This record gives sequence, C-alpha cells and structure tokens, in this order.
Amino acid sequence: MWFTTAMFGMAAAGWPAVLLLGPALATAMAMLIMAVRLSKRGNNEKRRYRGGNQQHSHTTCPKNGWMITSAQGLSSLRRIAPQDSLMQDFSIRAAIASDSPLIVSLLRELAEYEKLLDRFFLTEEQVGRDMLGAACHCDLGFVRSQAVGLVSWYWTYKSFGARRGLFIEDLYVRPQFRGQGLGKALLAHLAARARDAGGFLEWQVLDWNTPSIEFYKSLGARQVGQWLNYRLEDEHLERLAS
Repeated sequence: MWFTTAMFGMAAAGWPAVLLLGPALATAMAMLIMAVRLSKRGNNEKRRYRGGNQQHSHTTCPKNGWMITSAQGLSSLRRIAPQDSLMQDFSIRAAIASDSPLIVSLLRELAEYEKLLDRFFLTEEQVGRDMLGAACHCDLGFVRSQAVGLVSWYWTYKSFGARRGLFIEDLYVRPQFRGQGLGKALLAHLAARARDAGGFLEWQVLDWNTPSIEFYKSLGARQVGQWLNYRLEDEHLERLAS
C-alpha cells in the first residue's frame, strides 16, 4: 500500500491525481514524481511568466533535464528542450588567429541579413591583420563548442567629456539561436568593459531593422540625433590627401 499512500500524500501537496492502472505502474510513477520533487533542492532555478490568461510556473532541474510545468493548478512533467538551457552553456571569448575563417563566415551571414553582400570584401588575411587588436577587437559567443555569434568593437574618445567610448561595429547571433538572450549577453559583456573604463557603449543600426531598434530601446538606449555621419573615400579621399 506504499504507492497508494504516496499518491494521496502528493495529491494533498498539490500534485495532480494519478489513475492507478496497476501497482507496478503506479509505484513507478510515484517514484518518478517524488524524485523530481527532491531534485528541486540545490541549484534549481524558478521563474514565472504569463501566457494568455493563465499563470504558469516552471521549476528547472538542470541535473536530470526535466521541467515541472504548472498552469492553473494542473501539473505536468516534460523534457527540457535544448534551447531552455542555452544560457547555462553560453560562453564568450576573445577571437584568436585560428578563428579567422569562422569570423569571415559569421560576418558574411550578417552582411546577407543586412542586404549588404555587395559591400562585403573581408578576407581571412584581413581579419588576422585588423580584427585581433590592431584596428578593432572581436569576441565570439559559443553554446558548448558551437559558434553562435560574435561582436566586434573598438575604443573611441570624447575629448569634451574626457570619456572613452566603446563602439560596437558588429553584433550578430545566428537566427536559430535568437530569442534566448544571447545577443543581450554579448552586449552585457561589452557594457561591463565600458563601465570599467568609465565610458559608454555606442553603435549604429539600420533604420529598417525594427526588431533590433525595439530591442535596443528596451535596454534604455537612446538615439543620438544631433550628429550626422559623413564619410570621405575613394577618389575624394585621394584628392584631399594629395
């Protein structure tokens, strides 16, 4: 009768009723549910969100990969999808010379997304020459060992305010990994660097890229509207320089 007592005890604690289809099945289900409840101790992470008119609560058990989902008093058990744990496996490191092919590949994907492939001329040799600290820096984001994005950046300086600025040249997360907080994590990584230097973050965004604009606004970023960007290049640069 142990399994019957266990079932009634868990029902009183808020667990859903289980149809007793036989002692062996009921015992196995009772042990599974109790094991999940015990696994909530330690490093569990709890979060709440609202979906539609229902309130949901999740308890993640990273060690065994299960999640208990409750909605309006009804509980269920499901396996955590890979994206549920992306952040705990996410890491950022500075690019090195052997990353040059990867950097070119990621930036080509970004150029394609921004509809600027006709302006993309970057080579692996140029990455090694310029993007590993000489002209700018590049940091790569990984989920486990898989490259999922990058950010390239360099320092600027505002003489009137005597402040260093960290300008973000490229920020990219591969489409299949978006919506998981990885882009925000890359920005937070640079925000900490800018803060430690007593400076600020700055970047540009294409005017049609509404999702990115809304994301930046949600972080508290504001558009700087007083200044216009100018560029001098090609024969005009040559004429002025001669």
